Amino acid sequence: MGKDAKDKKGDAENIKVAVRVRPLFTKEIDRGDKECVDCDIASSQVIVRGEAGAPYMWTFDYVFNKTFMQNDIFLQVVHPMIESTMDGFNSTIFAYGQSGSGKTHTMTGVLGDEKMEGIIPRSFHYIFDRIKSAPSTTTWRVFCSFLELYNGKCRDLLCEQQISLAIREAADKSFFVQDLQIQECKFETELFLRMEEGTDRRLVGETDLNAHSS
Repeated sequence: MGKDAKDKKGDAENIKVAVRVRPLFTKEIDRGDKECVDCDIASSQVIVRGEAGAPYMWTFDYVFNKTFMQNDIFLQVVHPMIESTMDGFNSTIFAYGQSGSGKTHTMTGVLGDEKMEGIIPRSFHYIFDRIKSAPSTTTWRVFCSFLELYNGKCRDLLCEQQISLAIREAADKSFFVQDLQIQECKFETELFLRMEEGTDRRLVGETDLNAHSS
């Protein structure tokens, strides 16, 4: 969610949906599963084929099949939103899907692997590269928070003492998490340290589709 460059002077928010279709896992191939989802990149359509009858088709803003790499997702979807944010506009990106659908792979990927890193570490790199190349007359400050909503409870993953925090409504009808830590990060390495610190505190449980579902 973010403001398109053409809409920056308007009040309406621009919400876009991207769909990424993953390849089959090895265990799915071994048990004989077949792919039933096709992507029409030109028309941004996802096509789901059943055993009988006409296929179901949906159109989205972006559609990515299994040939697209991590950097492709970042450049096409995330990069414009970061630019908008650094111009002073709010942006939000979140991944939605069932366990095992590839959310963590897309968002986090493999840290330290230039090819496999997800959009979060790529965003860290890009933000600080932009800051380094900015005019000396410009001052930037970067802050981060890391929270988890799990089984109806909200926890601050940057806090050593893990307790449930309350979600409150402000006077302007926006929402905030009471007592959530917001830490300043002056260097890219600090962001990665906060990310690793928070990730270690996440609650995970094994499912049939994912050994580390959260």
